[in-house]
Amino acid sequence: MNKAGKILQVDPPNAIEGGEIAIECEGFTLNREGEFACYIGGKPARLTAASSTRVLAIVPENENGGKAQVYLESGSDRSETASVLVGKKLVEDMHIVANPAIDPRDDSILLTRSGARGQELPATLYRLETDGFLDELPAEITNPTGIAFDDAGELYVTNRNDGEASL
Repeated sequence: MNKAGKILQVDPPNAIEGGEIAIECEGFTLNREGEFACYIGGKPARLTAASSTRVLAIVPENENGGKAQVYLESGSDRSETASVLVGKKLVEDMHIVANPAIDPRDDSILLTRSGARGQELPATLYRLETDGFLDELPAEITNPTGIAFDDAGELYVTNRNDGEASL
């Protein structure tokens, strides 16, 4: 068997830039010279832990997202590839304390920009349309935290400033 071993599974199968993935493998050889690595989408990944059976790696920058090939190297040997689906960054400068929510009516994504506790920002709730347009919602909620829709499609938002839920 080559020193790069064999990739058995990548978990989770979907990831984001800066997120960590676990690569279950067998026969991966680590040496004291540090001549081993993991590549995701052709770019070297920062390793947070590695053994002959498991490698933890941080997903490197991936501007376009999409399917990325994962492989291990040890010395001059390279493993066969496995795939991971890397999400594309859609917006920046959000302060998402909890998960965003998908609007059941039109599949847009609702996001928060919470800020520090008690900090009042000019806009705190946003709707990311399916075409990529980011729209500020006219809601005055200080420090929105959690967002959810009920079965009837009503939107609920919690905030950590008052500890209340709004509709």
